[in-house]
Amino acid sequence: MIEKKVKSDQLGKLRIVKASTEEELAEKIGDLEQSWKDEFVDAGPTEDRYWRKRSYGFHADRPKHACWPLFPSAPQTVEYTPFDAVAVLPDTGHETGLDDATNYDVGEILPARSIGVRVLEALLAETALVDDRLDWKALLDTGHYPVPKPSFPKPPDAPKLALEVLPDLSAKPTLGDFRPTVHWWEKLLLFPWLAKIKESWNQYLAARKRWKQGRRDLPKVRAKVEKKNRKKHQVYDDEYAYWAERKNSFDAACEAATARWDEDRLKYETARDADMKRLASLKKRYFDRVPSAIIDYCRVVLNRSRFPAVFPRKIDIAFDDENGIMVVDYQLPNLDEVEILKNVGKEREPKYRPLSQRDKRRVHDDTLYSIALRTLHELVEADGIGAIKSLVFNGWVRFTDKTSGKRRNEFILSVHATREQVEALNIGAVGPKECFTALKGISGSPRLADCVPVAPILAIDRKDRRIVQGREVTDALAEHTNLAAMDWDDFEHLIRELFEKEFGASGAEVKVTQSSRDRGVDALVFDPDPLRGGKFVIQAKRYSNVVDVGAVRDLYGTVVNEGANRGILVTTSTYGPDAYEFAKDKPITLLRGSELLHLLEKHGYKFRIDLKEARTLLAGRPRIS
Repeated sequence: MIEKKVKSDQLGKLRIVKASTEEELAEKIGDLEQSWKDEFVDAGPTEDRYWRKRSYGFHADRPKHACWPLFPSAPQTVEYTPFDAVAVLPDTGHETGLDDATNYDVGEILPARSIGVRVLEALLAETALVDDRLDWKALLDTGHYPVPKPSFPKPPDAPKLALEVLPDLSAKPTLGDFRPTVHWWEKLLLFPWLAKIKESWNQYLAARKRWKQGRRDLPKVRAKVEKKNRKKHQVYDDEYAYWAERKNSFDAACEAATARWDEDRLKYETARDADMKRLASLKKRYFDRVPSAIIDYCRVVLNRSRFPAVFPRKIDIAFDDENGIMVVDYQLPNLDEVEILKNVGKEREPKYRPLSQRDKRRVHDDTLYSIALRTLHELVEADGIGAIKSLVFNGWVRFTDKTSGKRRNEFILSVHATREQVEALNIGAVGPKECFTALKGISGSPRLADCVPVAPILAIDRKDRRIVQGREVTDALAEHTNLAAMDWDDFEHLIRELFEKEFGASGAEVKVTQSSRDRGVDALVFDPDPLRGGKFVIQAKRYSNVVDVGAVRDLYGTVVNEGANRGILVTTSTYGPDAYEFAKDKPITLLRGSELLHLLEKHGYKFRIDLKEARTLLAGRPRIS
């Protein structure tokens, strides 16, 4: 059996290799050295492999090169989040602030287009725990860029060149260099003194011999030293070249990371400063009660309300500052297109299963009602200046029509509530459907999943430029005024006042449109009553002759174009038989002059209609309808 010690200076390992033959021993040693070489090259950071691969097998006594730190990569980028950005619930419930009874399931991480049932059941409970008013002080706190400036580890020092030197043979040894130290008592004794003299003489002779031998071997020693130094220079040059290359790359990476951080910080602070100016402007305009600022403020409040990410967040808001009525058109989630899951496993080992169809229908309806109630609550609670007197929530949903296969947008629920009604709610404890019904909300079907369309209680088109400021004319009219002979513009405002009083008990709103003289809309009624409510189109005809069927046809076309629930045609005269025949199966109400007088008397006004007198008075004026 043959054995041999094998050593690796780079790895600091020593092995004893045994074999029965020289050939087998050489093969084992070769395999071991190759494995050690691979281990050395692959050790440490990837960036140092090139140097380790080249330097493996160099002179064993070379200084071991220090490993470089990992090169800095691009710093983390944090984009500025505007104050009105849409907020979403996290994937797990640990940030909702709810207790365990209403919190998400522990570790709830669900597939896309799916949501846990406990998230939906907690919508009202969560908003009850949140103060929905904007914290202006916190929002206006500019703060600093949240990512700290990158710091980098110190790179290793440059390698040093340690050369071999020749022995110093310039000074020839002398006997005086080895003179012994003899104390006085040693001189009294002959033998100790002679022993020291002899030892010093022998040391002198040995040193003289080494000096002579060194002089003779100096050429050989010089050759060996020069050979070692050449090898050291080779190792040093390779190490220094690698160090210089790595140092330049490391410095460049540090500068690039710092420059990227400066760029990201500047971008963040620029966006933040612009956002703060926008927020400061919103705050000033909001407290000045500017209508557009009130709308923007409410939109920020609703955007900051956290809902699951699968919920759409398309919201349209209109505000009538004169009456303090806010209308919110809100896109509701189509939960038929979302999988609702419940946890059937343990608390720490959740297992999710889809809800049954019965439970899903119940959760579907409660969720949509909860969104409506939550929106009303958040807007009223956030309104610190008391600008909102009443609210109308119109919920619409995008779904696939099974009859045509096309995508449709339809309103499926609508609710109106005054500020006092909303403030009186204990929002965290109400039953969603029961509360919605108590507020006289309307829906197209008891099952909201059916997506049955319903006319909104109030849906003011903010882009409708036809609406003008109403005028009070009834109190200025003398008693027994002939309505058929009054100014046509005053007659339209009189009709607005009349219907405003007629629908006033249910909180309806009546608006007069611009006088276009084109048989268009003269007034719009928005009635929040859940039974008879909706949008009504009113046309006022101050006629002294019979109203023909053409006016009724025009009204019906207007009702269809406006998407109104009903059209009302009011005249000071009467209608022909063909007008009643056309209107009998359509959502049209025809009011004659006598019926108009009856409505006016109902509200305490005594006027009259004399068509013959009116024809005489209007004979010299162009006929205006």
